[in-house]
Amino acid sequence: MESSGTGSFTRSDEWFESEGLRCAATVFRPEGAPGEIPAVVMAHGFGTPRAVALYVYAEEFARNGYAVVVFDYRHFGESKGEPRQLLDTAKQLDDWRRALAYARSLDGTNPDRIIAWGTSFAPHCAQSGATGRE
Repeated sequence: MESSGTGSFTRSDEWFESEGLRCAATVFRPEGAPGEIPAVVMAHGFGTPRAVALYVYAEEFARNGYAVVVFDYRHFGESKGEPRQLLDTAKQLDDWRRALAYARSLDGTNPDRIIAWGTSFAPHCAQSGATGRE
């Protein structure tokens, strides 16, 4: 992918809680962004870990002035939850809701400008999980 942005960004490993369990997240933030900026929330479909192919997109969004939250669903990747590799779409919808709320709570983000972005099955989860204010 050829980069269209030139901005620098920071990357930090963080987490948010979903139904009492920690969901692992990586947050990308553009450096020196003025005011409140939009944020993108990203995940794969089903249960692929966040580090598989999503970071290249997150970096591009961050270079272009967006904060980005890339997360692992509960039971997958670095997130907590037993049994491991449990595919439960209802839980994934809850995880999307929590991830969207987490993105809205980040310092420097505009809570009214949050984008849900994903691959494979994730756009359906994002759309279904984004109810009400989302």
